[in-house]
Amino acid sequence: MLISSEPANDAEHPCSSSDLSQPGQVRDETAGERDRAAQKRDELAAGRDREADIADRVLEQEDDDRASWRKPSQQVQQLHARAVEDHRRAASDRVKARNDRELGEQDRADSRRDRAHALEDERSLARSERRGRDLALQHAQMTSAQALGQFGSWEWDLESNTTVWSGEFWRVNGLVPRAEAMDFEESIKSVHPEDRAMVREQLEATLETGDPYRFDHRIVRPDGTVRIIHIRGEVVMGAGGVPVTMRGTGQDITDRREVERAKEEFISIVSHELRTPLTSIRGSLGLLESGMLGELPDTAQRMVEIAVQNTDRLVRLIGDILDIERIDSGTIDLHLQPCEAGELVLHAEQCVGQFADDAGVHLKLTTESVQLSADADRVHRILTNLISNAIKFSPADSTVHISCVSHDDEVLFEVADEGRGISTETLAPIFERFYQVDAGDSRDKGGSGLGLAICRRLVEQHGGRIWVDSELGVGSTFSFTLPVHHVSGSTQARAPQAAR
Repeated sequence: MLISSEPANDAEHPCSSSDLSQPGQVRDETAGERDRAAQKRDELAAGRDREADIADRVLEQEDDDRASWRKPSQQVQQLHARAVEDHRRAASDRVKARNDRELGEQDRADSRRDRAHALEDERSLARSERRGRDLALQHAQMTSAQALGQFGSWEWDLESNTTVWSGEFWRVNGLVPRAEAMDFEESIKSVHPEDRAMVREQLEATLETGDPYRFDHRIVRPDGTVRIIHIRGEVVMGAGGVPVTMRGTGQDITDRREVERAKEEFISIVSHELRTPLTSIRGSLGLLESGMLGELPDTAQRMVEIAVQNTDRLVRLIGDILDIERIDSGTIDLHLQPCEAGELVLHAEQCVGQFADDAGVHLKLTTESVQLSADADRVHRILTNLISNAIKFSPADSTVHISCVSHDDEVLFEVADEGRGISTETLAPIFERFYQVDAGDSRDKGGSGLGLAICRRLVEQHGGRIWVDSELGVGSTFSFTLPVHHVSGSTQARAPQAAR
């Protein structure tokens, strides 16, 4: 018979090595030990089954040899008991082996989970490190951008009434950067004394409305130099719409202002030095063209007419350049008065009527009697410019539709032609300076490419919008809106600025 023994233990914790540091490695080792223990139990159970089978065969042989009435010998009884016990223990070993395998599978599942968790931890750590690097890079880029643009950022905590400045904002104010927060009153000490009241008013108005803001003010640096700062910012609202923080940026625009001042001086010089001789030239050519100085040969007459046309074109170009520069610099005032939209359209149509007749283009008006507050001269210029352009690019015997209708709190003006239309890719920059849809338009149709740019600026000064819809081969519709609200007097459409 086989002599067998129990396994040393049930392999509950077979692996206790402290150097198995990889996630899941300990559980994998445990699962391996459990598999080996299960294998031993299977082998032990098989051996016990063999011993029990031998005992069963011996019992069968003795039963055949003895009479049925005789009592089994003591040896036979012992052998039978041993066989029964071996079968019982073999069954128990198989149960334990099955348990060991189930525990091993559980250990492997736990190992896979541990490895997945470890991998996720590694990825999370990598993401955190990457975010840290990205934040550091963004901070470095922001610091570099602030230094290059000469602007800094600041934040005002309304609850503690303290402000924090970025390093560049300290330098913009001519001060040594500090990391700690400072009281709000200390933060406005660098504002020019004459501008402090205006700054406080702007900030208080922003706190009341919650709208973003922008304005200019002067600062006085410790060395006594005066600089101009452009401030932009916003209010951060807390629960219940209560302001909790105000933050923004400040940029030194002193040099830019000097450039603008030099440009304005140049425009003034150009206005005088070019327009004065051009006026004289135009007057002289006009006398020649009219025949008041005597009749000219046909060829000379034609040359004078060409000279007059191009002189007029040059006068208009200079006027457009000067006008758009004045608009951009904020030196053109709008005189807002009550106007009737239909009358503005009718007046513009009358002014370009002869031009339309010469081109063989029909003008059709659709108007409503709507009162609005506007600078009539500026609106007249917008309309005549748009209508003239529509006529210029319309084929003979076509119609230009001009309309004005009330639309909510605005008046909507539209000028629609039946011309060649404008492609999608050329629509976006059409209101930019000197832009021509076709390079040949400047030669064939005339114009400086400034008319639409001036229209856009004048519309925006009124607080309106302008846009265009077009389809190739069908035509274009230029639309703009003006607010209806009444404002009397004059206004200068520019952001609030401190005295220069």
